[in-house]
Amino acid sequence: MRGGRLREALLLLVGFAALLLWLTPLPPLRAPRQPHDAPRQRFEDEEEEYAGEEDGEEPPRAGRAVYVYATFTDGEVLGDGMHVLISTDARSWAPLVAGDPVLLRSAGTVFRDPSIVYSNGYFHVVYTTELCAGVRQLSFACDWTAREPDVPPRFGYARSRDMVSWEDHRTVPVELPNACNVWAPEWVSVTHADAREFNLRGPTNRLAHRAVVFSATVADPCPADFGPSARGAWSKLYITSATLPHWDSPKKAAAKAAKAKAAGKPPPAKPRAFFGASARLLWAPDEPVIDATFFREPDAQAPHGSWVYAVYKSEQNSCTQWKWRAGAHLGADTGCTLALRIARAPTLHGPWRRAPLGDTPAFTNAI
Repeated sequence: MRGGRLREALLLLVGFAALLLWLTPLPPLRAPRQPHDAPRQRFEDEEEEYAGEEDGEEPPRAGRAVYVYATFTDGEVLGDGMHVLISTDARSWAPLVAGDPVLLRSAGTVFRDPSIVYSNGYFHVVYTTELCAGVRQLSFACDWTAREPDVPPRFGYARSRDMVSWEDHRTVPVELPNACNVWAPEWVSVTHADAREFNLRGPTNRLAHRAVVFSATVADPCPADFGPSARGAWSKLYITSATLPHWDSPKKAAAKAAKAKAAGKPPPAKPRAFFGASARLLWAPDEPVIDATFFREPDAQAPHGSWVYAVYKSEQNSCTQWKWRAGAHLGADTGCTLALRIARAPTLHGPWRRAPLGDTPAFTNAI
């Protein structure tokens, strides 16, 4: 990978979930083309993706390139909701919707770390819902005596056709014994080999073609906080399957609803995104890993024709001031050992090799 492209990727991915999508001219915002984050191939359980051509509906047209930046601000609640910014040059940004965030939390205690993918006519977002699994508090110091046994480790999900109006907003439980948190879920496209290696299955038990990767600290007992005391139980990367089914176009869905109404029947239920219950370990290096973003780069010299890259934050939390609380000023000490790093592997399941730390930008005074 050329140095210029690497630097660009690192800069765009610092501390946020950023996504490049191809959109038609604005306004209005139109559906983009599918991001090319993995070689496309047909999976057994994958239906034809909606292209907007059913019933004569016009498909998305090619237009100018627009960068879409999905992020959050801490605010008074350490994660107040999702903000969507747009830009034509990746330098000057404007909110997609003025005023409040476009999507607020509906369950859990926070809304952080959004990751968006476009598929089948919808934008799909996953995000962090709790700082401490099962504990409804606004602090990175966890009171585990207040943990609710009926609230499992989980992340949030919602979908939208325009990134303004959202539906199917819910939490997704994760089966991961002794998980103390589920942070920064990230969409990843997987190959057949990846799906087989991690046993990623869809609702019909066939291979899934997408996955969600997240960071989690697994320990018993859980650390008292996610600062220095957690260094003996560093966060690692875990993976769970995801399947985004086929949805009808708005025109076809309306026609089906009208037909059902005329027959005195309820409208057909919309299909829902499916997520696998269990999570599997993806990567456990000798440092804490969080906020990982994955992409593929074609390379004829790679064993399988391309490399898989992971850009992530090494968060060892060796800070003089590390307790961040709701409503307080959020800023880390310049002595914090936080660094953005990059690793490479021939497949998603490894083996992973990190770039030397001396060749990796270190960002002080960062979270």
